[in-house]
Amino acid sequence: MAVGRFLSGRLSGLQQRLGLLAEQGLHLRKRATAQHALAMQLEQAGDSEVALQLLEEQTRLLRDEAALLHDEAALARLHLDPVQVEVLRAGNHAAMADTRGQVFASLKLRLEGLELVASNGSVWSGTREQIEDAVHAAGGAVSALVHDEANRRWTLRLDGRELTLLEVAGSDPHAKTLRSENRGGPYHDPTEDADLPHAHLDRRRLRPYRRMDAQSTWKQVEALLARSAKGVALGRKLKAADEGHAVIARLARGDATALSSLGIDDYPRSLDPSMREWALVEGRDGFVVYVGVYDEVGLPSDVRVLAHSHPGPDPRAASGNRVVKDLPGGAAGLPYTRIVEDLAVARAAAIIPSVNDIHAISDGGTHVLYTRYVHVGDRQIANPGDGAGANRVALHLRDTKVVRWNERTKEYWYEVSVVVKDASGAELWSGKMYAVWYAIPRMGDVFVTRPERFAAPLQTGWQKP
Repeated sequence: MAVGRFLSGRLSGLQQRLGLLAEQGLHLRKRATAQHALAMQLEQAGDSEVALQLLEEQTRLLRDEAALLHDEAALARLHLDPVQVEVLRAGNHAAMADTRGQVFASLKLRLEGLELVASNGSVWSGTREQIEDAVHAAGGAVSALVHDEANRRWTLRLDGRELTLLEVAGSDPHAKTLRSENRGGPYHDPTEDADLPHAHLDRRRLRPYRRMDAQSTWKQVEALLARSAKGVALGRKLKAADEGHAVIARLARGDATALSSLGIDDYPRSLDPSMREWALVEGRDGFVVYVGVYDEVGLPSDVRVLAHSHPGPDPRAASGNRVVKDLPGGAAGLPYTRIVEDLAVARAAAIIPSVNDIHAISDGGTHVLYTRYVHVGDRQIANPGDGAGANRVALHLRDTKVVRWNERTKEYWYEVSVVVKDASGAELWSGKMYAVWYAIPRMGDVFVTRPERFAAPLQTGWQKP
């Protein structure tokens, strides 16, 4: 990666200066040595996340060097003459100026995913999320920021240089700006306590792909699951969520060849992926598929869960926490309204979200639950039978929010909007669902009708928005 060579060259000069600072610069030399090793590694295998961290750490290191070079007491102990001190300060000043220069700024914009439009570096393009990330990363270096929402145009000054950023549409048809980014009140940082309702995490706080420990072979996946892992990231990082949605939809209907699109080719040809749960998550720098066990898929708390699947009946899972059962109604099927009239049947068939599913998206994001069931016409939903290519049914969830809560007992009531659609996009049902979540024992229940308690006055200790 070119940025690795660029940073290696800059670090060489820094290390030479720090070598003259003896024991006073020892801790800075250690940091510079670690950065140099990482930069050399970066030359061999490019990683934009590592590159961004290197750029930011190098800027901090230069600032710390500047502070040391202006610490008269520390310089006195080094017995440097005034000429040596001025040479060191001049070298530091030039390096700091580089961090505010056009080349450095361009590197950071490229690493945030923006594309150069004008050859002089004054015009860039990217999705809204990429532009927001770049502006956030630049921090105090940005001034005079103006966002023309109507024309999707951003103008700003970056380290004194005027730039124009053009907003382009993303390629993800499932993406939706989080209008209800749940923050404050009953919502808590999921990285600190994932059992409480989740506050929305900004993209830069999401886990990067390199920290997901994604496995490159099915053999590795099975080994981890055999050692009691509940969820394992696998395969390559995806650039767009729609690619991940397509993979999860195929896996949910039992199509194991979908794994090849992730770079996983050693899976058993007899593998039936519909006999376990799968999930699609958004990380800081892309989208990743996770594989779980029969009745759950374990996920990190610092990812955004965009989709998952529910498994089909498996007699071998009789000793597990849950065994999914077929829907009643035979080949003719039943309308979704009839199915959810009997919640015991709906829960057993896993055709409604679980309370854990709803809690996982309590930050207010959108989510798709892919089922094994099929639309057989006239809004009738039936078991899949042998029709692998049949019109599968999925539940689209959005705008999850806490509508009642008790901080003392850690009891939370959720409301979520649900639309049931088939693979063609035809709507089969829409409405609200509700869930009660007990954070301390991590359990609860889901309801399709509005609970009567919502109409009653709040009792002592209870709150609502």
